[in-house]
Parts: sequence; structure tokens; C-alpha cells
Amino acid sequence: MYFQDIGASVRKARKAVNLTQENLALQAGVSRGTINQLETGVFPDLGVKKLLAILKIVGLDVSIHKARKPKPETPDYLEMACVSANVSYKGKLTPDVLAQTLLTGKVPANLRPQLRVVYDEVPPKIFAGLVRQVSHWGVKPESVLRHVQSIGEAIGSSRKLCL
Repeated sequence: MYFQDIGASVRKARKAVNLTQENLALQAGVSRGTINQLETGVFPDLGVKKLLAILKIVGLDVSIHKARKPKPETPDYLEMACVSANVSYKGKLTPDVLAQTLLTGKVPANLRPQLRVVYDEVPPKIFAGLVRQVSHWGVKPESVLRHVQSIGEAIGSSRKLCL
């Protein structure tokens, strides 16, 4: 599970209990901006205590169990893109960092070469799947597409994006 999945679950649970972001923030002792960033998957770091407080208020919980590798029903395009991007480089592009980059449009300077591989060398079907996967995490698909375009321009990608 990606951190962005948690945010989408929080949004769904918050709406199910008829709380606004502002009300949830007040009850959890955080800012409304923190709730918004959590729900849209762009929060860079959130402490466990704050996350647990938010989850409790909306009726969710966290469980820890031994990791297993179930076969996903749909391909994990983030993982596939990162595997391709990391073949020739020392620094590692992780699925979470790639998702964060696409959700915010902010390019980590130390990962530009890996992002260029994702944009220019990953097969079009995987690239399109990657964008679809990230678009399900609470950010409007149009925003993700704008970020994808601006990232491509920033890294000097030669790919013509037809998404």
C-alpha cells in the first residue's frame, strides 16, 4: 500500500461520517492543510501519532502483519516504471517518490535522470497506466495531466504525451 492509498481511504471515511476537512483537523489537532495534503497524497511527512489520531476519528485503524506478495489484480505501474528507471543509476527512484512527483509537479533534482528514463523509455502503455494509477489518489486527473506535462518540459523529455 502506498501512502497515497491511506489518504484516499481517509477522505472516503471522513465523508462517510459527514466531517469536513476543517472539523477533522480541529478534532485531530492538525491544520486543515495537513488533512488536505494527506487526502491528496502530497503530504511529505506525517508522524504516526497524528496519523493514528486522524484514523481513529474517522473510524479507521492500522494493522501490522507479515508482508506477503499477493499478485495484484491490476499491474503496479509505479513499480514497473521505477524498475526501468533505476537500471543504470546510483540514486533510486521509489514508487512513493514518483507518485509524489506526479501529484505535485515538483521534480527532485537528484532524480532527473531517472525521471527522464520514465518519460522517454518506459513503454507508452505503462506510462499511461502510471498516470491513471496516480490519478485515483484524490487529485483531479486534469491536475495530474498538467503536472505530467510540466515535468516533461522541466526534464527535457522528448516524449510527445498523448494521454
